[in-house]
Amino acid sequence: ARAIRENESIKTEVKTVAGSLLEPLPFEDNVFDMVIINQVLHHITDVRVFNKFHYIEKLFNEITRVLKPGGKISINTSTNEQINSIWYVNSIPQAFEKFKQKNIEIDELKKLLLDAGFSDFTFTKDSEPTMGKEYWKYDKVFTETFRNGDSIWALVGREEFAQSMAKLKYALTEERDTFDRLANDTLERTGMSTQVFATKPL
Repeated sequence: ARAIRENESIKTEVKTVAGSLLEPLPFEDNVFDMVIINQVLHHITDVRVFNKFHYIEKLFNEITRVLKPGGKISINTSTNEQINSIWYVNSIPQAFEKFKQKNIEIDELKKLLLDAGFSDFTFTKDSEPTMGKEYWKYDKVFTETFRNGDSIWALVGREEFAQSMAKLKYALTEERDTFDRLANDTLERTGMSTQVFATKPL
């Protein structure tokens, strides 16, 4: 968003606004037709407290407020099974265990949306990698730029990181065909993410 704002060659009517989950969203009631949340929810869980989803509850209540009656919320998220199907996640099991504590599963998500007043749910598995074509460029996992595309790497400790790089280097050098087949088969089976739609009642 900042790059778009600062690039004078890009002409857009999009307005970016910074907000905080500690405050109400800076919008009036009943003004939006749709609110889109893309791979965000696991970033705003709070594992330090008993109700780790309290920020998500606040967010959903605010989204209910600013949506017009009949408006929709669109959420793209990934289940733990889908995260575990990512071809490099098996190499970082400790980080995956930490991620599971932060993630929200579909049944939990639906309950929070129901509590916020939403209805008419649809849940669709999406097998398209969130990284696009870059996802299949296996050797890029050894670059920081690639790893920065997935926040799970921020949960990887130094020792696990070294072990992960060694495991992946061996697999991609000695067992690449098998590795590629398993990566494709698993993605086809589980999908990369789940697209959720729900509606604010009229």
